[in-house]
Amino acid sequence: MIEEAMNRTIGKVVNGQNSLGSYNYNYKNDPNKESDGGPRSDLSVAGWNYQALKAAFAAGCTVKGLETAIENGKSIGLKKTSYNAASGGFSYSGSPTGGKGASATMTAVGTLCLQLFGEGKSKEALAGLKWIETTQNGALMKCDWTQANPRGLYQWYYQTQALFQGYSGNGGGWDTWNKEFQRALMKEQESDGHWSSPLEKYKNKNGEGEESLKGLDHLIFSTSLCCLMLEVYYRYLPTFKVTVGAGEAVAGDAAKKESKDELKIE
Repeated sequence: MIEEAMNRTIGKVVNGQNSLGSYNYNYKNDPNKESDGGPRSDLSVAGWNYQALKAAFAAGCTVKGLETAIENGKSIGLKKTSYNAASGGFSYSGSPTGGKGASATMTAVGTLCLQLFGEGKSKEALAGLKWIETTQNGALMKCDWTQANPRGLYQWYYQTQALFQGYSGNGGGWDTWNKEFQRALMKEQESDGHWSSPLEKYKNKNGEGEESLKGLDHLIFSTSLCCLMLEVYYRYLPTFKVTVGAGEAVAGDAAKKESKDELKIE
């Protein structure tokens, strides 16, 4: 029922990727001073497009250029254009010479997208994971709604998945974050089941972010991200096709056992 719509959409995503393996608003890829003469490369925009590419790949999409777009996103867009080697994190604005600085939101985005593309063991993904866990003496590992940055839920949505995938759902930084964000989400959920963003709820508005959404749009956005965070345990295997031998799929308890040490993209 949705194959035709998927193919049209993914065709747009594949064709809209720029020469640096990244993306811009409206797929506008003209040279830009912000990107040192290359096309504007926005990792925030790219993150959603990368997730779409991976979802289509996992669904068996056969759009021409899909695998090339994934490869370019992985090896150029993430590892070269957006990664900042000096800090070990990922940058909002990319360029032909790499990311400019690093941020909490974008490091979570870059780390997760590399993991989704089967590069969770790469030096860039591992550095991103370390950056999340150790920056500001571990401050990013706190899910404090009263002190959240302007895009707290956005960061936590990606960070939850990145830590879960980085530790295969068991141990290390994932266990620490799992307890932290579960506690926070249970505490901050409203009696009717919805969530507001930390900035909207506590009026700690220290910059433009999630509070720019108003009314029902805001509640849908915030509640959706919180639900997706809590669903991370159930979305594990559909994100990755765990394989053994010559591409034979593993299911159920066997998949969990086989995937304990390493997940492979099929």
